[in-house]
Amino acid sequence: NISEVNFYTQNNGTLKLLCATGIDKPYSTRQDDDINFNFKIHLPKDSAAVFYLNTKSIHPIELPLLLNNAVTKNRFIMIQTTAMSIYVGILLSVLLYNLFLFFSIKDPSYVTYVLFLLLLLFAQLTYAGWSFKFLWLDNPAINHYAVPITSSLPGIPALLFALFFLHIKRYSKLLFKLYIALIGIYLLIPLFCFF
Repeated sequence: NISEVNFYTQNNGTLKLLCATGIDKPYSTRQDDDINFNFKIHLPKDSAAVFYLNTKSIHPIELPLLLNNAVTKNRFIMIQTTAMSIYVGILLSVLLYNLFLFFSIKDPSYVTYVLFLLLLLFAQLTYAGWSFKFLWLDNPAINHYAVPITSSLPGIPALLFALFFLHIKRYSKLLFKLYIALIGIYLLIPLFCFF
């Protein structure tokens, strides 16, 4: 979730911009169709060059850097995609199982748990960059709000699930009021993204 990523090379004392991308720009500005920022470097054998990477972001920056050839890069992308696919598959399995329980038992706490899993999955996909790639690739402005909003939303059904499933209101009025206050805070967090 880096707002701007600019990749430069130095040639005869001047900087030449090779690629300008980031989550503030359309997905098509990336050199590869990948959620990671990849930059192609073509150097003749036994030569050297100087490259610069300039980043800016409104979100905290996590910046792992890897220097790979095309085969290693493709292997990394395949492993990353496989890991995310397994994670999504597990969450969807748990989600469907709890949806089945809801239809069988008719307990509303299972609906809140299913909603929690759905929102958690959406938050994880958004943070990792998959939502940008598949849902709003031509609308980068959404990225400014997507991570904070999707990160706060799973807290609401998680607290509701605890309220329903544990019958907190019956056992502790103080804890019930605290949970309601926390739900109110979680509802306000998305509004703060716009200020």
